[in-house]
Amino acid sequence: MILSVVSALCALTTAHASEAFTMAQVIKGKEAYGDTCIRCHGINMVNSGTTVYDLRRFPKDDSQRFFSSVLNGYGNMPSFKGRVSDEDIQSIWAYVATRGGKDLE
Repeated sequence: MILSVVSALCALTTAHASEAFTMAQVIKGKEAYGDTCIRCHGINMVNSGTTVYDLRRFPKDDSQRFFSSVLNGYGNMPSFKGRVSDEDIQSIWAYVATRGGKDLE
């Protein structure tokens, strides 16, 4: 099981290791974010910040931590392993890492 998690993380983190994000990825990520993350993390990643992490402050260079948190859960956040596709997780990362596309402009 640990090997499968490590393999999944490696596959996800290398997928965008040397690529710049496209606006299409960010748009798809915003849609997937709306389906999966918005209830807790808020519209446009804006939330009260009390018990939920403010994704606007997530380190842009720490995709491995992002993927690990989504796949395995972290703190109050549940695991989304098997509930969200790898492609959607990558797209959500594009949305989060570019601050909703603002860093592409």
